[in-house]
Amino acid sequence: QRLVSLLAQAIGADSADTIDTAVPMVAIGLDSLQALEFRRRVKMELNHDLEVADLLGGASIAEVLAKLDA
Repeated sequence: QRLVSLLAQAIGADSADTIDTAVPMVAIGLDSLQALEFRRRVKMELNHDLEVADLLGGASIAEVLAKLDA
């Protein structure tokens, strides 16, 4: 849930509850600058590095979570 909240903050969504974790992040409006901001927030708060190419390449939050758990 924290990851979804960080994404909501990065894209300026009103609520994390409105984000469908199965939909690619670019389909919900993530652009390159927001991807960099999301990556920075995840690194700062969760100490995980995310690849911007994954974020912009059609990955969903669920796929990013699976990668972080691996």
